[in-house]
Amino acid sequence: MQRIRKVREASGISVKDLAEVLNIEVSTVYHYETNRRTPDFNQCWNIVNALNKLGAGCSFADVFPNPASSIDDQDQNP
Repeated sequence: MQRIRKVREASGISVKDLAEVLNIEVSTVYHYETNRRTPDFNQCWNIVNALNKLGAGCSFADVFPNPASSIDDQDQNP
């Protein structure tokens, strides 16, 4: 599960501003945020870099956490 919206909103970044930096449509950002579309690996890095350019100060793991870590957490807490 990605956290694009959470990081973007916490940093006060608008969807429009993020879309402009990424050179994509606003609707594409909304689709990523609602999991209607999944960005490829390169686009994930572009999103993180754009968020940082706009002042978010986030890491890749902040926006796209390792899905295996949630599986490990479930294994430890049956």
